[in-house]
Amino acid sequence: MKTYIDKNNKFIEQFCIETGLYIRSGVIENGKDTGIDPFMRNFPQLIDIGIMGHCRHGSSGACLASGIRCYQSGNRVTMPNMMPDDFHCIVLQCRDRVFQMALGGRGDVDQHEHFEELLSLCRENDIVPNFTTSGFGLTLDHAKVCKKYTGAVAVSWYRTDYTHRAVNYLLDAGVKTNIHYVLDSNSIDEAIERLKNWDFPVGINAVIFLLYKPIGIGNDEIVLWADNDRVAEFFKLVDTEQFPFIIGIVNHSELGRLLGLEYADDAWEIKVTDEKVSAFTIMNNFDMGDFLDKIGVDRRVVEWDEYERSYTSYITAETSATWKQLLLTIYST
Repeated sequence: MKTYIDKNNKFIEQFCIETGLYIRSGVIENGKDTGIDPFMRNFPQLIDIGIMGHCRHGSSGACLASGIRCYQSGNRVTMPNMMPDDFHCIVLQCRDRVFQMALGGRGDVDQHEHFEELLSLCRENDIVPNFTTSGFGLTLDHAKVCKKYTGAVAVSWYRTDYTHRAVNYLLDAGVKTNIHYVLDSNSIDEAIERLKNWDFPVGINAVIFLLYKPIGIGNDEIVLWADNDRVAEFFKLVDTEQFPFIIGIVNHSELGRLLGLEYADDAWEIKVTDEKVSAFTIMNNFDMGDFLDKIGVDRRVVEWDEYERSYTSYITAETSATWKQLLLTIYST
């Protein structure tokens, strides 16, 4: 476990670089945890680093041909990639303070001329690297490197042979693999149909839906507005259906009602497999304590992680029979 003590903001964190387990205290006063979430950290826990200056995928024309309008203008802007010495300098400044690095920039990280060296520099300094790829040039050897060094890899959904090939390479190598799907007015119908038919690659960890950015070579023509009827249909589908992969935050107010909790509209993400039922939610320390008391779970055995700078609790069916029954009740409705 990697430990970080933020003396300025008075809290302690621990992070397991092998499993991603994250534990954070509340604000500590006079040696005791107050249960108050820290307002900020004195140095980023996760840092994004743009190591790519140019994009093979974009310059080939394949990106634009697939209907994606790159917000980095990768089809026409060419700059040098970051070199290992510069990257190493950044890593050394982040060592012992940063837990994870999201590598990116204008192009696929796996196409960097020093790809494995950069990932190894992260791991040598106890930092977990992650990145997103189009899959355009990703090979099985790249996937094996990802398995050795990364926490997870996301593949952008380009609807091409190389998209599926990259996903298969990563899954075959045992890499935790996500799909990044850009939602715009042209792609939302497809998203709805794929969700209805479970039409995403088998074995992926999650589908992450990203809003289209009308910058770079993008424009306002295909921006998805909230008053679009298909947006309501999309979120209704996500809220009411079960999927063999994680999608995002799902509101289950029924769980709060069953437990008699005031915060019944907290967001929940629930996943069911043949082996277990598990879920996570975002709560503050006091709400989480109340919740765990009601389902009969010892707070000390609950695993913690960070999700978008908020507290997240993972509780498996094995942890609490009450919890399992509540989840199954929700899924049967």
